[in-house]
Amino acid sequence: MIARSNLFKKQHIAIAVSAGLFVLAGNAQALTLNADAAVTLPGSATVTVEDLNQSTAANAYLYESDAATGNNGRAAGKGRDDGWMYSFAGGSGAFDAQGHIQQVIDFTNTTGVAQQYTYDFTINFGYIEATYDGIFGAGEFVEAGNNISITLDGIDKFTSGATITNNGSGISLVKSGTALSTAGASGGFYSWDTYIGSIDLGVFDAGESFQLEYDITTFASSNISGQVCDFRDEEIDFRFTEAEFGDGLEVLESCVTNYAYSHFGDPNFIAGIPQSPAGLGGVITAQPAATVPVPGTLLLLGGGVFGLLLARRQQRNSN
Repeated sequence: MIARSNLFKKQHIAIAVSAGLFVLAGNAQALTLNADAAVTLPGSATVTVEDLNQSTAANAYLYESDAATGNNGRAAGKGRDDGWMYSFAGGSGAFDAQGHIQQVIDFTNTTGVAQQYTYDFTINFGYIEATYDGIFGAGEFVEAGNNISITLDGIDKFTSGATITNNGSGISLVKSGTALSTAGASGGFYSWDTYIGSIDLGVFDAGESFQLEYDITTFASSNISGQVCDFRDEEIDFRFTEAEFGDGLEVLESCVTNYAYSHFGDPNFIAGIPQSPAGLGGVITAQPAATVPVPGTLLLLGGGVFGLLLARRQQRNSN
């Protein structure tokens, strides 16, 4: 299986979020987009596409399929400098896929005064799914999910993840970090409504810099090879007559398939500029930091007040 970095239909495993950014007057910023995708099918090497260190747009996309087995997988990581971000991984049969997109913002306070910074963001409605309409064999599974993180100078400020695993033991849902919904997994499906978050980035003095990273990883995998068909050996199948097919013929009873998909970003597949912060995406805001007198200043202020009171008392006594 492809390693999950922290760094998508029958039906989808979908998560919708975008990270938007606005330039603040008196502040300087530089944006870097990192995107990559990887797909592995049985008997093939991992194929990775990367488009790294892009300042305006990053695009990585893969689709791999095996006609003989029906195994297929696809993945992508895409982003633009207007804040739009997109990552997906999915497939059916036996496959392992991962998509990844990362937005890195290097921000400097050039206002000349200390500023209090806040990052407001919105995660749109979404869901993940891992399905199989057959009977699991020993060790067989279908799995999909996502991990997202927002870090400030390498320190986690927000994390969220969800993974659905569907196997012979049943369906399990594991959440990590901030849960986007209180719901559980039903039929290999997990969904949530819009989530709005706000992160206090802290106070940065004039000339100070910080780095904000928004990281999205989507993943999906299964080890059930191709389209799995069940056969039964009977003298007569109810659909046919013995005269047509003869005695002891193996008759195709049914074919079952598995599917896993994870999708994050570009809500409803609309590649447009997200609204912020109330709609989709995120925005960095700032306001002058409140000034608090240092102890020495307080001492001088107190001494001055005491001196005024003493002088007034002496003036009264002289009168």
